[in-house]
Amino acid sequence: MRVLLLGAPGSGKGTQGPRLARLLGAPHVALGDLLRVEASTGTGMGAHLAQIMGRGELVPDELITPLVTGALRASLGGFVLDGYPRTIAQARILDEFLVRRAAGVDAVLRFRIPEAQLVERLLSRGRADDAPETVRARLAVWSAHEAELVEHYRGAIVELDASGDPDEVFERAADALREHAALAA
Repeated sequence: MRVLLLGAPGSGKGTQGPRLARLLGAPHVALGDLLRVEASTGTGMGAHLAQIMGRGELVPDELITPLVTGALRASLGGFVLDGYPRTIAQARILDEFLVRRAAGVDAVLRFRIPEAQLVERLLSRGRADDAPETVRARLAVWSAHEAELVEHYRGAIVELDASGDPDEVFERAADALREHAALAA
């Protein structure tokens, strides 16, 4: 199963992604992890990424696309993709990449959580890119693109209440994916 995790920063994609990947027997591909690894390299590209991420801005598609497609190339039979796409342009890039490989997205798990909980979660993580002003910037960027992404993936969206205990969220997510797969069959 090829699953996208769609939701604001702090909505729980990074917590649930690895668990869902284990459940599905598929790799977890997390854009945030890919970016943080690249930013930590100290190369010119890494330093550039670190600056962009430190401001809470979206990393340009020409920098993200090779990271994501490189990570997905060996995983077309199934994957849990976390944090990509974040814009409609990225969604179209992903669609084209998958179509060229005779693949598609089976489900888009949309993580829903009140904004106050998002801010609380993000500020409690203690990451360098989670300072209060950066958190506000990242949430504003997400809000600007969310509606377009939801519309783009309308037929594949599986809604998930991502608030509460991580174990409860995982059970809701697993149940929602099972139900979606059963309905699609």
